[in-house]
Order: sequence, then structure tokens, then C-alpha cells
Amino acid sequence: MLDAVIFDWGGVVAEDPSWPLTCYCAEVLAVPPQQFKAAFEKFGRHLQTGLIDEDTFWSLTCAELGVARPRPCKSLWGQAFRAVYRPRPEVLLLIERLKASGIRTCLLSNTEPPCVDFFMSLGYRCFDQTVFSCKVGTVKPEGRIYRLALERLQSLPTGTLFIDDRPSFVMAAKGLGLHAEPYQGVTWLHGLLQGLGVSI
Repeated sequence: MLDAVIFDWGGVVAEDPSWPLTCYCAEVLAVPPQQFKAAFEKFGRHLQTGLIDEDTFWSLTCAELGVARPRPCKSLWGQAFRAVYRPRPEVLLLIERLKASGIRTCLLSNTEPPCVDFFMSLGYRCFDQTVFSCKVGTVKPEGRIYRLALERLQSLPTGTLFIDDRPSFVMAAKGLGLHAEPYQGVTWLHGLLQGLGVSI
């Protein structure tokens, strides 16, 4: 019996912001997107796990790229994320219906502090729980972050469905005993839930 569903944010609940974010920040810094992507891959994980703050991230990234720090603003990362964020209303509606049916819901995301602030400003009420990597010091596909989500949902792995767009994150969840599937669209998700005995 399905008790809970855990959803990824970027790539499931919203469009994947990774490349648009890369392009936005690369343009601000006046560097090629691939160069910014390489720098982010070097330091971004530290930001996503809360090991460094955004100011330190930009200092490290700009030093790596050999460019000047961007002009001061409250949060360049937050500014970029707001600019490229594209929610998927049809998925949010499905999650609202899931919650209304009694299924517990959770958002689980590898993300940065400015993005968490933005999420909170949106006022989504369809999630019973949230787990953000930068708040808990661990990221997918590390096992601890999935266990934290299960603890907060008070759900067993066998009664929990995990949906993510990245196969490696799906495989990690399966390894912990969750029913996990890569996201293939909202129509597909409706069918998957029906196959698991959930009518919404």
C-alpha cells in the first residue's frame, strides 16, 4: 500500500533549471557557459550541502574563472533562479490531489540556500514535508538524505514512491528499498499511481 510520495523539485515539480541558471550566471560574469558549469561543478556541491555560503561560493568561483566578483546584490544566485524558474502547474495539481486523498507528500531537493528562500516565498501547501540538501548537509544520491525524508514522512521505504528525473538518484532510492521511478511526464505519473492503487 502506498503511504507517501517523494518528489524531486527541478526536473519534476518544475522544469530543470540547471542549464538556464548556468547561462544566466555565465552572462553576468561574461564567461562561456561551459566554463561556468565547470566552476560550479567544483564548488556547487559545497553550497548545496551548506559547507559554504553564497558569498564564499562567488569568491571561489570568480577566482577559478579569473574574473571580477559580480556587482553587489542581495543574492545573484537567488536572482538567477527567480529569473529561470518554470513551475509545472499540472504536477503541482496532481500533488495537491494526492495530499487531499491522504497520501503524504515530500519535496526532496539538492539545492542552494537562496532557492530555499524562494521556495518558501511561493507558499506551496501541497507538501507535508520538505528536505533541502543545504539545510541537512547531505545530497542525493547519499543514503542519509532519503532516510531523512522517510523519517519526516514517518513512512517505510516499501510504502513510499520516489520520483526524480536523474537515473542515479532513482537507483540510490531503489537501493534503500523505496519504489522509485524516473519521471516521464504527468500522464505517465497518473498511470503509475493508478497502477499502485491510488485514484486521484
